Amino acid sequence: MSGCPELAKTEYTHRHDKAAAYIHWKVCHNYNIKTSEKWYNHEPQTVTENEDVTILWDMPIHTDRKITANRPDIVIKDHKTKACKFIDMAVP
Repeated sequence: MSGCPELAKTEYTHRHDKAAAYIHWKVCHNYNIKTSEKWYNHEPQTVTENEDVTILWDMPIHTDRKITANRPDIVIKDHKTKACKFIDMAVP
């Protein structure tokens, strides 16, 4: 797959997004957010939330200075603890 420039552009991204979607599915379950029963049917929404947490999927983070890599895979904003967790992954 890595030898083909056309397949490499799409297949690597697809594999990464499916792995990140599994993590998103598990995070949603952890915070009691209703999702599909099977992880492979899960389609993450850009913003998923309940009264305890807001989960952002593949959204840029605005900062006070320019950062080119400002788009983590998943951001978890915990409303109770007022803390954010960033999840960014790589699939080699």
